[in-house]
Amino acid sequence: MDEKYFAKKVEQKWQTKWAESGAFNAEIDESKPKFYQLEMLPYPSGNLHMGHVRNYSAGDAVAWYKRLRGFNVLHPIGWDSFGQPAEDAAVKRGVNPRDWTEENIIAMRGQLERLGISYDWRRQMAAHRPDYYKFDQWFFLKLYEMGLAYKRMTQVNWCSHDQATLSNEQASGGLCWRCGNPVTKKDLEQWFLKTTSYADRLLDDMAEIESGSSDLTLDIPFEEFDRLKAKEGLAGVTTPISDIGMIFLNDVDPMLDKNVCTFRSILSINPSFRTNA
Repeated sequence: MDEKYFAKKVEQKWQTKWAESGAFNAEIDESKPKFYQLEMLPYPSGNLHMGHVRNYSAGDAVAWYKRLRGFNVLHPIGWDSFGQPAEDAAVKRGVNPRDWTEENIIAMRGQLERLGISYDWRRQMAAHRPDYYKFDQWFFLKLYEMGLAYKRMTQVNWCSHDQATLSNEQASGGLCWRCGNPVTKKDLEQWFLKTTSYADRLLDDMAEIESGSSDLTLDIPFEEFDRLKAKEGLAGVTTPISDIGMIFLNDVDPMLDKNVCTFRSILSINPSFRTNA
């Protein structure tokens, strides 16, 4: 027996066995409680960095913990691959953006597999592929049909070099986060989502959610809604589509073995109301 641990040799052997046996495939099993573990989807920029390793290792530790506790764990992965970063990278390199993105996905998947992350790779999705974004399109059309998505003129952060709008974070310090050029203000027609239509409903239903489970903890910034309601004229103000107003995060505390549902709000109505979730 070797006294030293040869990581490449040993881990490749067991990773191959995991893949061949479908060790992490999530199948329907009514005899076990269900658990869904999902980390943020990476943008396929070409290679993993240590931030990726930290994030996905932590998520995998939770998946393993629940698996060993007898849960039927669904642990999928995908790619946040649809958007301007891929186009910018393709223009810079003079290549087709889809080809560039697909090649990066292959490379980064290989790196994740070598890390031994326990994903069910059969469920891999990519936001730039039609079989995924067709649902985005369907969902947007439903919002439009309900009068919750509409256009109006608004002032945006504009980078003349990249010919693109930027969020406040991407224009921090008055400079574009990608190219470093000065950012200006520009009036453009933008899509908006009328998220405030559901503010009262969200608040009213919190009591029902909280009473439904003794293990459920709600972190709700009620003061944000109170300030909004108290502010004259804000009842009908809406939130830009680039800064969708409500985020639900499902966190897990492995030490307490509890599901913790955190409710947070991001408000872009007025900078004085803005919070970072």
